[in-house]
Amino acid sequence: MSYVRKTVTIPRETARAVEELAGGNVSAFVTTALEHQVRVERLRLAVTDFEAEHGKIPPEALARVDEAWHV
Repeated sequence: MSYVRKTVTIPRETARAVEELAGGNVSAFVTTALEHQVRVERLRLAVTDFEAEHGKIPPEALARVDEAWHV
């Protein structure tokens, strides 16, 4: 895997929390967080596409998912 360097601006308190929680590897911590967010956004887009083709997902189905995922 190849890597690129990016510069981001984040709130100071967020930076402190990341440094505290990252165990010395901020890049790995941020990469994990970004990979998670990419999966979430792709899932959101997939649901949007599904609903555009098939209609809204019934609230009962969403409730079952929330229950299964302990949301």
